[in-house]
This record gives sequence, structure tokens and C-alpha cells, in this order.
Amino acid sequence: MGYAPREFARTLSGGFAAAGSGFDLSECGAGCWVVAVPEHALSVTVRISAAAPRRLGAFALPVLDVQLTFSPDYEKNRRIFLDRFWRYFHKGGG
Repeated sequence: MGYAPREFARTLSGGFAAAGSGFDLSECGAGCWVVAVPEHALSVTVRISAAAPRRLGAFALPVLDVQLTFSPDYEKNRRIFLDRFWRYFHKGGG
């Protein structure tokens, strides 16, 4: 994903898991969070690590590898989480 670690953390802990969202966020280490969705008995572990930057001429854009681990891992649970995740982490135009 085209994010710097601090930017990713700010987005995840900001609107994505805001009060009233139904998504509870807790840190589990550097670059690691657990997102609980109590209404659906779902827990997602989110881990990020820096990847090689994307280079466009003189520009270097940060890139993260993002690992999502779902528990329990059901299609319905993935859809519930990813629908919100992609809305908050989408960048750019159409």
C-alpha cells in the first residue's frame, strides 16, 4: 500500500476505528494492531512492514506490506472488515 507507517497508523486509529464505528482498536506492538468487531465476534490482526519505495523519476513514494489475519476466517467476516478498510484507505481519483 502507498502509505508511510505513521500515515497508516493515523488513518487506522482515526476515522476507521472512531468511537461509534463498531471497530475497537488496540496496539499489539510496533506496526501491529488488533481490530475487534464485537458485533460479529471478529478479530483482525493488522501488521505492517516497510517495502521498497515506489520510484517515479526523482520522487520516492513510501510503500507498506500489509498483512491481515482474520479470526475466525470466514468470507462474511472478511467482507465486513474489508468493505470499511478499503473505504478508509482508498487514495487517489477514480
